[in-house]
Amino acid sequence: MSDVTSDRLTRAAPAISVIVPVYNRAAALRRLLAALSHQALSKQAFEVLVCDDGSSNDIASVVQEYQQQRLKIRHIRQTNRGPAAARNLGIAAARAPLLAFTDSDCEPAEDWLEQLRGAFRDPALGLAGGRIEFR
Repeated sequence: MSDVTSDRLTRAAPAISVIVPVYNRAAALRRLLAALSHQALSKQAFEVLVCDDGSSNDIASVVQEYQQQRLKIRHIRQTNRGPAAARNLGIAAARAPLLAFTDSDCEPAEDWLEQLRGAFRDPALGLAGGRIEFR
């Protein structure tokens, strides 16, 4: 059973839903949301779904911090069932036709969503991925 704990969305549907499964990684989530708040793509063009897999640390306060920076972000919570179930929770709640998946410990490049949206201008494309660099 999911519990939507916060929802600050504008009326316009976004072009991309970014789905982020998270479990007890508030500090990592903060870095990810900072990177998403600096995307070249307009903040109105995407939403972020933080799919909390029953964390015991304060994920909600991190989400609220970035809502104040005008990110369209929702905190959706479920009992601990693993990252695949958390991703499925995000898919069910997504409002956009394009879904982008990233993990809570990632920091996407500033043009990540812009490049992703551009790739899907080709109607034959059904899936896209990119280079992953490790620190």
